[in-house]
Amino acid sequence: MSISNVVTNPSQDGPKLSFNTGAVTNGVAVTYQALPDTTGNPSAWQVTEWSKGSYLNPSVMTTNSANFADSLYGNPLYSWQAPDQLTSLNVYKSSGGGYVYGLDQAGTNADPGGTDLFLSTSVNSATPVTFNHPINFSMNARLAEAQISYTNANAKQTGAVLSQLLAGFTVCFNVPGTTNYDPTEPTYSAFMQIEFGSSRQTGPNELLQTYLKVNDTSSGALLTYSARFPQDPYLPFVSSTGQPQLLDYNLNQYLEDMISRAGLPAVADDLSRWLLLGMYVGIESNSGVSSNPNQGSVITNLQLSNISVTTDTAMSVQFTDPNAHQVSVVAPTMPQISYTDTSTGTSGVASEEAYQGGYAPLKYQYVANSDDNMAFASVGNGLFLVTGKGNDAISVSAGDNVIDAGAGSNFIKSGSGNDIIFENLGSSSVWDTIINFHPGDAVGIWGFVPASSTMTWAPTVLGTSGYEGLTLLITNKGIHDELTFTGASAADIRSLAITTGVSSGQSYLEIRHL
Repeated sequence: MSISNVVTNPSQDGPKLSFNTGAVTNGVAVTYQALPDTTGNPSAWQVTEWSKGSYLNPSVMTTNSANFADSLYGNPLYSWQAPDQLTSLNVYKSSGGGYVYGLDQAGTNADPGGTDLFLSTSVNSATPVTFNHPINFSMNARLAEAQISYTNANAKQTGAVLSQLLAGFTVCFNVPGTTNYDPTEPTYSAFMQIEFGSSRQTGPNELLQTYLKVNDTSSGALLTYSARFPQDPYLPFVSSTGQPQLLDYNLNQYLEDMISRAGLPAVADDLSRWLLLGMYVGIESNSGVSSNPNQGSVITNLQLSNISVTTDTAMSVQFTDPNAHQVSVVAPTMPQISYTDTSTGTSGVASEEAYQGGYAPLKYQYVANSDDNMAFASVGNGLFLVTGKGNDAISVSAGDNVIDAGAGSNFIKSGSGNDIIFENLGSSSVWDTIINFHPGDAVGIWGFVPASSTMTWAPTVLGTSGYEGLTLLITNKGIHDELTFTGASAADIRSLAITTGVSSGQSYLEIRHL
């Protein structure tokens, strides 16, 4: 199979993690020799902390602690807390049986180094993972607690008190010892980070600045890069009592953006020579400055599960127009569909088949034979995706796709092409949310009968926190349904063409973005 997951899934791997001690020898973090006394085999994942005064110890562990009980998962199976009580790690079990990792940072900014806490791992692949093939990162994430306060009015602006949620990837160009290594050319190493949440960003309209730092080395350069593209998902910095959110990202696009912004020479445009070596994900917090350590306080409880990094060696990617900050996928053989069944906690890669219909842009199809709550992320184009009656999260990337989201309340992120989304009015109220609804997209709502159904636009933006927008209110057979277009407002109504009709005996309402 051409699609493979290049890191192990810690939700299935188990909680027998290694822990770093805080010491570094020859540039390598030192870990405790002992592993925690948990069930399961040793995990490929590590608890990574740095620049701290107090570290987690794998031998200092509690079980079933009510002190770290969660509203969604109950008491944790295992807990570790640093001696200064500013950080803790809790491992929960989801209703589907998978492990959920709670990274907890709490307290004031008393520690000058902050309270950085991450899960990290190396790539697990027999062959090099190179960026001339699509690489997609996804995970389920939830902010169980998010609080911040400032005693200094400038602390938010300066970042003196700050909590950042980061997924970082270690990547390298022209790696010594590899087949394509050329000693006459520079070697570029990079920490390529996606900031999927921040205490400075609580809504979609707040600007996220891209960070880039380039340090010259004897062999080339070391880059530190952090960004998040506006169309990509993120966690608003607010406490959540709901289910975890599916976050998915195309890593090729971030690498191309980093190469472009850093102004690297043309030789670095060869994506086959860029290797993915490892990743880390978690919390990085600033704790103020030593001259004024009491500028505020921050609490962050980040829960992670079903972490996946996949690549498809049957698809090729080439570096294009560096000013456009995007890559071009060439000759795709088949879309890559990652899924997570949030009802059972299982995940994997779907097996699609050739499209059986007559709509020309579609080449492949996948029908989910499950009414569980599901999360789907597709990289590729020309896909017809059909989901069941559950509450689903669906994300597509490039090209023209058709999504039949069925019943249930669904979160759907449109890609960069012209996508068609179908929703169904049923016997119970639902609230659907569409992200990145743009010119060329359309949504069809089955079951809307003009003679008996009614529709109106809400007078104000509505929706889930962080995904508010223009909302359509529908009443059908006495049942109220809502459809939110994230980021849109009443001014955008004039860009929408609204029609009704009948197809194959079924009435529908269509909204098309002009």
